[in-house]
Amino acid sequence: MNLHKKTRKLIVNLLKKTHYFFLNLHRYKVETYIPIIIPGFLPTEADDVIMKCCKELTKKGIPYFVSWGASLGIYRDKKLISHDSDIDIDIINYHDYKNIDNALNKAGMILARRVFYKDKIQQLIYLSKKGTIFDIILWEKRKKYLTNRAEPGYLLKLPYRLVEKIEYIKYKNELYPIPSPPEKYFSVLYGKDWQIPKKSKNDWKDDCKIVFKKPQYIFLIYKKISNSFIRRFNKLIK
Repeated sequence: MNLHKKTRKLIVNLLKKTHYFFLNLHRYKVETYIPIIIPGFLPTEADDVIMKCCKELTKKGIPYFVSWGASLGIYRDKKLISHDSDIDIDIINYHDYKNIDNALNKAGMILARRVFYKDKIQQLIYLSKKGTIFDIILWEKRKKYLTNRAEPGYLLKLPYRLVEKIEYIKYKNELYPIPSPPEKYFSVLYGKDWQIPKKSKNDWKDDCKIVFKKPQYIFLIYKKISNSFIRRFNKLIK
């Protein structure tokens, strides 16, 4: 590697460190253990991954439900959405992270990332050996709403009544818990046209109707500039 390439790589690493420093200043903390490559589609092993992970979570007595695009695909399309990028589950007011980790390790998954806000875990991301992403959102119940801050500058807010009841849906000879009634849940999450399949996946914040911006202007401006520089320099060092 020549000197210029080494210099560019050092700049990228410095920008990344500065980026996470600013996250921490705004009460966010991101711990990444394995690089996450978002493929833009679900690997063929996804059905096997969701089956193994959910079985182990159930065995450990962890109160989860299949959520977001994973539950939409299973309910509406009778299959996982092929252009989705991950498998989603949600967990409410549960803090035994070691139990979650043990269950998913037994299912063959490896912890890739943890996102904290005010020292509370907001998101856990696990990867299979082939790169299938298993995404866990951890909600806190506050009166009539669930809240989550997995994304800096944004607040996820979901009425608790939409997930208070759970029903089980059969998929590939396995039973999976999803919110009940699912139609109301999907209508609030994705809007009235949730029954119409999309051909591609947008930024999840654009598709989701329960995301609210919590402006932190200096941080958001910095994040945009930082991400732009990181992408530019990453192209140069390839």
